[in-house]
Amino acid sequence: MLNIVQNLAKRGGDKTLRYAIRAPENHIIIACDSSQVEARVGAWAAGATSLLSDFASGDDPYCRLASAIYPYSYEEIYYWTKGEGKDILDETGIKKKHDFHRFVGKTGILQLQYGSGASKLAQFLSQSRANLHITNEDGTEDHSPEAHAAECKRVVGIYRGTYAAIPQFWKQCEEVIKALINGWQGYFGGPEQKVFYYDGQHTVFGRRVPAIMLPDGYWIRYPNLRIGINPDTGKQEYLYDQFDAGRKQTVKLYGGKLFNNCIQGLAFAIMRWQALQINRELPVIMNVHDEWTSIVEESRKDWAMELYMKWMRTCPAWAQGIPIDCEAKTGKTYGEV
Repeated sequence: MLNIVQNLAKRGGDKTLRYAIRAPENHIIIACDSSQVEARVGAWAAGATSLLSDFASGDDPYCRLASAIYPYSYEEIYYWTKGEGKDILDETGIKKKHDFHRFVGKTGILQLQYGSGASKLAQFLSQSRANLHITNEDGTEDHSPEAHAAECKRVVGIYRGTYAAIPQFWKQCEEVIKALINGWQGYFGGPEQKVFYYDGQHTVFGRRVPAIMLPDGYWIRYPNLRIGINPDTGKQEYLYDQFDAGRKQTVKLYGGKLFNNCIQGLAFAIMRWQALQINRELPVIMNVHDEWTSIVEESRKDWAMELYMKWMRTCPAWAQGIPIDCEAKTGKTYGEV
């Protein structure tokens, strides 16, 4: 039986449950995580070639964005955070400084893909105790909330300018929403604009429910998709109905959110396909977010690692060109992996 868990604390919080999951005697747990899968899939679907190139070549996209945000070269940031300098005992503070720069770059790559603005970025960074500052002409530093907000706005602008294909794809997704409302059909996304199929005439039990089909046949549906008017701004917006715990809720839809739905759906479609290939030879027993897990005899550890690495670095035919990667670990408990 496959167990699906949305998330289990790994780097922080209470890890008791993770360590409570233990392999039987003479067995180990193997867990394999799909590395930055949504960022990779999103870059491919939107045609963000420079970001795709970094992923494909093994360069670090977090350092790349950090070098665009801060006045330091990619090579210098990479050296101190991922290269030979990361293990050097540094008393000058330069390593700590570049660790911070890379964290800002990482946050940008992973959070700004779906249209988050400066206010959301500022909130996330503040919650992570990563407050940005402005260096004045006289060398003094401004750490005020206003400076933090201004820097976050600058970071958002740099991200959108560096990977212009992604915000351009949000606009395309906005056009898809309009097409769904109008009852139209067509394709969009990916190198040949054929990845996602949208159908404004899609039906469920005889009722029209505009929807988008993923390449594996899975549908993302938007019941009662319609145009509404925001009571606060008076501007037009797109709405649909969603049921949560049996209660109907009205939900906003916009280009960035549609992109989010499609990319998360596509990323997990790829992972489902990968799990099916692995499961032919080794039962997959658990999913946590972007990770699949199995239990295997200790004597077959190397074989299981090779099996996981093979398939978790392979895409189905309909997703060729995505530079998928992964990281696998083993341990006696789930907490160790």
